[in-house]
Amino acid sequence: MQQDMSVRMGPWGADVGNYWDDGVHSGVREITLVYNTCIESIRVTYDHNDKCFQAVRHGGMGGTKSAQIKLHFPGEILISVGGCYGPVVRGGFPVIRSLTLKTNRRTFGPFGVHEGTPFNYFTSVGHIVGLYGTSGWFLDSIGFYVSSNKPDIFKRIKMKLAGFDLRAVKDDHEHNKRNKGSKADNTILLGPWGGNGGDEWNDGVHTGVREITLVYGWCIDSIQITYDNNGRPFVAKKHGGAVVGGSKAAQIKLQFPDEILVSVSGHYCPVVYGGSAVIRSLTFKTNKRTIGPFGNEEGTPFNFLTNGGHIVGLFGRGGWFLDSLGFFLSSAKPNLFKRFNVMVKGFNRLAIKDGEQNKTKDSRGQRWWGI
Repeated sequence: MQQDMSVRMGPWGADVGNYWDDGVHSGVREITLVYNTCIESIRVTYDHNDKCFQAVRHGGMGGTKSAQIKLHFPGEILISVGGCYGPVVRGGFPVIRSLTLKTNRRTFGPFGVHEGTPFNYFTSVGHIVGLYGTSGWFLDSIGFYVSSNKPDIFKRIKMKLAGFDLRAVKDDHEHNKRNKGSKADNTILLGPWGGNGGDEWNDGVHTGVREITLVYGWCIDSIQITYDNNGRPFVAKKHGGAVVGGSKAAQIKLQFPDEILVSVSGHYCPVVYGGSAVIRSLTFKTNKRTIGPFGNEEGTPFNFLTNGGHIVGLFGRGGWFLDSLGFFLSSAKPNLFKRFNVMVKGFNRLAIKDGEQNKTKDSRGQRWWGI
């Protein structure tokens, strides 16, 4: 069975107003916007296990225009939200100025005024299942929960077409999914964030991250990752650093598979006026600690946090510096028991996998896998 995984994206906008969080649901059914020169308020009706859940309205009472967007869920899912944020008046706090919504079938918007700092989130393999942010008189900021699990269309068809058994259809669908056997089946692609300079690179999808090596100064000059590939290390190429630069270096070693990479945040902007944006800073979070920041925290921030998954690959662009960065996320957790059996030679721990839970707790404390 596929493990449910949601990723927390953003937020974009200003950290002012009152914090709100609609939580994680099965999907989005309807979105109501009130807007004028900015987005005044937003209200979302979610699908929650085949039932409607209407969240509270977030934002103020103003606005002369409104839009009610109804999705044909589960056949139509929300896969992208973009827009702009900036102050409405000179010297004011940024607010969400415009929003554009995209499903797997249609595009809605833009709503509001397309001015300020642009932002965009798009997922090719998942869909948006929740929103959060801050609000007061206006919609001050917005972020998203993204799930890798697609809605169970077959289940809903069966409920609606009584008397026609579609179990065989669903069983055949699940059989085909299992037979694919690809590591990428349960993988979400996020990003990239940064500029368009340099050359494109892609480390691919692996089991997890073992080690990260950074060279940095005023920005991130280069990055090199050592991945885990089914219990074996795989050292990817260095990306960036085409010229000698960066006076500092950091080598981050994770105790994989006990320690997994769950979040990367940072900033991007040009190093020189008029230049292309590059990655200026990076901060890494595992399920156990926070490492960083490295570089210079200036420019446009980016951030995401996984919920039930971890990072299994990186991609982006690199030249003189690290120009952009994106990530592959997987919902599959590392198999600790398999590594116990491989690493502790001469001692068969298959019995632990079969149910000796007390011994399992003791074994984890010894960290045999940190080799």
